[in-house]
Amino acid sequence: MRRPHAEKPLQSFAELIAASETWLVRRLLKYAEERGYTPFTPPLEEAWRSSISGLSNGMLTSIRQHPSPPPITPEIDRDDPSVAFGVLEAKRHRQRGVTVAMFFGLMKYFRRSYLDLIDEMKAETERLGCRHFIDHYFDRVELGFLGEWEQTTADAYIAELQDANRDLIHEKNRYLTTFESLPTPAILYDKAFRPINLNLAAAQLLEELPTPGGRYYGRPTEQDAASQLFKKIRPHLSMLLNAEPITLMLETRQGVRQYQVFGRELLDFSKQLIGMVLIFSDISELKHAEETLRVLFEEEEKRVKNRTAELLRLNQKLTLEVKERRRAELEIQRLNSGLEKRVAKRTEELRKVSEENNQKLQELSLLHRLSSPILATVRVDKLAHLILTALTAGPSPVFERAMLFMINERSGILQGMLGVDRGTSIDLPFPTKPDLGHPTPWDLDDARLACQRESELCSQVKKVRIELDKTKNISSRAVLEKRIFYIPDAVNDKRVNPAIINNFSIRSFAVAPLQTKDRVFGVVFVDNPDSGKAITREDLRFLQLFTSQAGIAIENSLLYGSLEEANRRLREAQDQLLHGERLATIGEMAASIAHELKGPLVSIGGFARRLGRKMNKDSVEAQYAETIVNEVKRLEKLLSDTLSFSRKATICYDRCDITDVVEDALTIVMPLLERSALKVVKAYPRKSIHLFADCQQLKQIFINLFSNANEAMQNKGELHIAISGSTLHGKPAVAVKVGDTGSGIPTDAINKIFNSFYTTKLDGTGLGLPIASRIVANHGGKIQVKSQPGVGTDFTVILPLNH
Repeated sequence: MRRPHAEKPLQSFAELIAASETWLVRRLLKYAEERGYTPFTPPLEEAWRSSISGLSNGMLTSIRQHPSPPPITPEIDRDDPSVAFGVLEAKRHRQRGVTVAMFFGLMKYFRRSYLDLIDEMKAETERLGCRHFIDHYFDRVELGFLGEWEQTTADAYIAELQDANRDLIHEKNRYLTTFESLPTPAILYDKAFRPINLNLAAAQLLEELPTPGGRYYGRPTEQDAASQLFKKIRPHLSMLLNAEPITLMLETRQGVRQYQVFGRELLDFSKQLIGMVLIFSDISELKHAEETLRVLFEEEEKRVKNRTAELLRLNQKLTLEVKERRRAELEIQRLNSGLEKRVAKRTEELRKVSEENNQKLQELSLLHRLSSPILATVRVDKLAHLILTALTAGPSPVFERAMLFMINERSGILQGMLGVDRGTSIDLPFPTKPDLGHPTPWDLDDARLACQRESELCSQVKKVRIELDKTKNISSRAVLEKRIFYIPDAVNDKRVNPAIINNFSIRSFAVAPLQTKDRVFGVVFVDNPDSGKAITREDLRFLQLFTSQAGIAIENSLLYGSLEEANRRLREAQDQLLHGERLATIGEMAASIAHELKGPLVSIGGFARRLGRKMNKDSVEAQYAETIVNEVKRLEKLLSDTLSFSRKATICYDRCDITDVVEDALTIVMPLLERSALKVVKAYPRKSIHLFADCQQLKQIFINLFSNANEAMQNKGELHIAISGSTLHGKPAVAVKVGDTGSGIPTDAINKIFNSFYTTKLDGTGLGLPIASRIVANHGGKIQVKSQPGVGTDFTVILPLNH
C-alpha cells in the first residue's frame, strides 16, 4: 500500500535529472578541477557529458525498473543498468591508466554532484528517499566496476592496452595523412615556438624538403626556414594567439607573394599552452584584383563627376536664358496697358529678343548636330578632322578656315597638327528649324580624311611651332588663361606670332582653347580669309560652346585609349604568367631527366675513351669509339645547358671590366673559331669600362653568342665584337655588339629565338639564347637582335653600370 507513495519522490527526482544534465556536468567539472583530476581527462564539458549521460540514463532506467532501491548482493547482475555502467567504465579507465583507487575517488565526485542536485528539491522527505536511492545506485556501480576489474586477467588487460595502442596509432596516422594532404601551408610549433611539424604545402612554400620523417622527428634549429619565418611573425604573436589574422609578404618561387596568417593556440587537458599552429593563405591575387577594381572605380567616379559638372554648367546656362525670355515676356505684359508708342517699342524689343532666342536655339541645334559624331568618336586622329570640318562645313559655314595646334608638354610648344578650309571640308547645311531630338547623322570617309591630310594648308600648319610664352604670345595666353581671344587686326597686334601672319596671311582671327575643366589640349584658330567677313559675338559664343564639347570629346578619346592600353597590358601579363608556369614545369621535368642521364653518359664516355686508347688508331673500331666519345660530349653539353637553365641562378656581384669578360669568353671559344678559320674583328674602347655584375654569368652570355656566331657562319666569315658606352633608361650603361656574316635568322623565327627549347639546328638545345637573355634580364639589362637573311646577324647586349 505504500508503493505508490514511494514512487512519487523518485519520479520527481527523475524529472530533475533529465532537466539538469548541464548543471551536473559543470558541478562535476568544478570538483574535478578542485581535486586535480583534470590531467587525466580533458577540462571540456563535452568530455564529461558522456559520463553524466551514462549515469543519468542508468538512473532513469533503474527508477523505471525498481521504484524501490533493490538490495545489494555479492552476485554481479550485469543486466542491471547501474552494474552495466560500472563494467563499461572499468574497461574504459583501464585503457586510460586509471587505478581502482583513482576511480573510486572520481565516483565520490560523481556521487557528490548528484547529492548536491537533491538539495535543489524542496521537501525534506523527498530528499531523504532520493539520497537513499543514489547511495544504492552508486554502490551497485562501484560493485560492477570492482567485479569487472577483478575478473580481468593480466593477459586480457595487456590485450586491451594493445587494442588501445593500435587505435591510438591509427588515429595518429589519420591525423598525419589529413595534415599532409592539406592544400594550405600549415606549421606546428611547440610551446617554445620551435617548429615540430609542417605539411607538404608548407615545405614547398619554404622550399625546404628534408628526408622523409625529418619534419616529425628531426631536431629543429634556429637556421630552419620555419624558425626564420617565425622570427618575422613573433612581433604579431599576441594578435595570432587572440585568433586575429595578420598579413605577411613572403619570397617564393613565384616572387613576392602576400599571405594571410591565422594562428591557433594548442592546449593540454589542464588548459596549459603546449604549442600553436600557423596556417598560411595566399591572398596575392585577391589583393591585386581589389587594387585594380579600386583604381578603376576611382577613375570612373572622377569621369562621372567631370561629366556631371559640365552638364550642370550647360543646364544652368540654358535655364538662365529661359528665365530671361520669360522675364522679358512678363515685362511686356506689364507694360501692355501703356501708350501705343510704348507698346510698339516694347513689341519691337520683344521681337528682337525672340529673334536672339531663335538664333540661340538654331545655334544649339547646329551645335547638337555637329557634336553628335564628335562625342561618339574614340580615334584622336579622326576626332581632329571632325572638329575642324564641323567649323567649316556647309555652303554658309560658321568659319571659312580652321587650324588645330596641340600642346607638346615635353617641349613646351604649340605644334601644328591639321588645317581644314572650305576646299577640303564637306557640304553640311545648317538646319532651318531647331532640331535637338534626333539630328541627321554625318561622318567623314577615308577619302575625305586623306584629302584633308594631304592638302597644302595642312602641310603649312604642320610646319608651324609656337612657344608657350604668356607675356608675348596671344596663342599662349589662350592656353594659360583658358579663354577665347578675338584679334580684329592681326598685322598690327604685337601679341600675334609672326609665323601665323606670314604663313597663312591672316588679317583677323579668333583663337579658342580645346579644354575640359582641368586640362587644355590645344587651340583652334578660325578666320574668314575668302570673304573677309568679321567674326561676330554670336560666332564667338558658338565657338566657345563648340570647343567645350570638342574638349570633352578629346578627353573621352584619350581615356578610351588609356583603357585599351591597360587592357592590352593586362592580356600580355596574363600570357606571360601562363608561359612562365608552363616553362617552370618543363624546366623541372628537364632537370629531372638530365640528372638521371648524366651518370650513364659519364660511364659510356669513360669506357669509350679506354677502348679507343687500346685499339689501333687507324682501325674502324677506333673510329667507332671516337664517334661514341664525341656524341657523349654533345649529350653532356645538352645536359649541362638543361641543368643550367632549370637551376635558379644566384648573382654574385663584383666589379667587372667588361673588356676582360669579353676576352675571357673569346679565349674559351677561340679553338672553335680557329678550326672554322673565322676572322675576329675587335673594336674596344681605350679606357676600361667597369660595372657591378656577376662576371662568370656575363662571360656565359658571350660564350653562347660567340658559339652561335661560329655555327651560323659555316667555316667562313668574320666575327665582329664592339664595346662602347651607352645609356639605359636614362642611366649610364655599356653596350657590347656581337655580329657575324652568316646566313642570318629567318624572318618568321626572329621573335622565337629567345623562347626556351626553340632551335633551328638539328643538334641544338634551344637554350643558349634563353640562358643569355635570362642573365641579361637578371642584371637589369636588355638584349637586342637585328638580322638580315643572307647578310648576317647582330646581337647587342646593354647592361647598366650600377644595378
